[in-house]
Amino acid sequence: MVAVLNSIGQIMKSEEEFLRSFHRDRVSASAHLDLSSAHSPEIEMDSTLTSALSREWYIAPVLARSRYFSRQALAGDPTLDFVQVCDWVREYTSDGCNWAVETGARSGLLILEFDYEVGRQTLRDLSKDDKSWCKTLQFTDLNSRFVCFRKSGRRTHIVGRDLPGIQIHWDNLVLIPPSVLNSGAQIAYLNPGTRVLDLPDWLLDVRRIRTKTKSTSQDDEGDYAAA
Repeated sequence: MVAVLNSIGQIMKSEEEFLRSFHRDRVSASAHLDLSSAHSPEIEMDSTLTSALSREWYIAPVLARSRYFSRQALAGDPTLDFVQVCDWVREYTSDGCNWAVETGARSGLLILEFDYEVGRQTLRDLSKDDKSWCKTLQFTDLNSRFVCFRKSGRRTHIVGRDLPGIQIHWDNLVLIPPSVLNSGAQIAYLNPGTRVLDLPDWLLDVRRIRTKTKSTSQDDEGDYAAA
């Protein structure tokens, strides 16, 4: 009889240990899921934004539909921080925000914009029928095309600022995909996944500047400068 009671007691003890262990495992799993969701929330980020970040472009959401937005329309300072962009996507995507890239030295990006009416011919004259620019990343808003170039470290004077139908974007902000304008026109890539090529020679006007006084430390600084 004693042996039977001991056996029953062991069985009950085993069941209690099993239940306690089962409860601990469930609590642990629940805490793990809560922690994961807190640090890695499931959000749907447009592939164009992940592509921009992979290119090390500084981007920010724009709380305006016009392409002529001011910097005050940005939801924050442009960044390439993935976590920050995720937070912005979660906060502003449902409201239909646009996105802008900061051109210039930080993104290493120059964008040549030309309209389809006048700028196309101007670009043809400027490039002297060199079609290599067609192989770099480009996007459009239906009225204009935006041609992306990687700006090299050379000190250069960039021509084309006053050419008919052409704008050179450097040190300013430009709407990028997946933005939508007031007219309903979508800004979309023409060749997504294409590399951003170096700035072509026909867009450069490197002028050698002779300085009156020249020291060894000034050789690299004085020879090539922005005109």
